[in-house]
Amino acid sequence: MDLLSWVGVTPDNSRVYRIMKNDATRMFIDGQADCLIYAFGHGHAKLKEITTARKVRFLPTDDANVKKFIEKYPFYTSEKFGSEFGVPDEQQFISPYFIACLDTLPADQAYEFTKVWWENWKFLEEALPSNVPYINRNNPKGDLPFPLHPGSEKYFKEKGIIK
Repeated sequence: MDLLSWVGVTPDNSRVYRIMKNDATRMFIDGQADCLIYAFGHGHAKLKEITTARKVRFLPTDDANVKKFIEKYPFYTSEKFGSEFGVPDEQQFISPYFIACLDTLPADQAYEFTKVWWENWKFLEEALPSNVPYINRNNPKGDLPFPLHPGSEKYFKEKGIIK
């Protein structure tokens, strides 16, 4: 809502839906939605699908709002992109890719999940080609908005990926 309010969109003058990416993509392509805010990386396949089906523009934001947003949400960064979709480059917010779980997940299960994910990188590159380039393999702890699960942290430490 912070982002929308900068361009005058509020719950009082719009209908805001929080829906799954596939549904939002289809609604936008079919003309049932006029605006989308996506919470995923700029190389994501859904953005590519949208920009091939409809004329799209990324809304610009000014430096003061970018600074204000990143101060409030420090796990985001900002960079210009858009030309990869055939639209002018504009400053966009980017967050790290991560998988979240409850802290009640047993450590051994989080460890095994992390191991399976991390040790099958070739499969991930084939299954998620537009996402994998943005996963921080050198520092999976990176700028996450919350701590790593102890099971995942144990795996990364054992493999020497983090200290």
